[in-house]
Amino acid sequence: MENEVRDQLKAGKSVSMKMDVDYANSSSSRPSKFIVNIKVDGKAKSPYIFEQ
Repeated sequence: MENEVRDQLKAGKSVSMKMDVDYANSSSSRPSKFIVNIKVDGKAKSPYIFEQ
């Protein structure tokens, strides 16, 4: 993911990222999932999902 973002930025494209953090339950302080949404030149890419 990081390499893709780097390459897009080096190519002069506009990149925005949004990360959502999901918790298994409300009492947990440890995240169970990270969801990263990326837009390149305003076009959404498939989200990256990292599960713990």
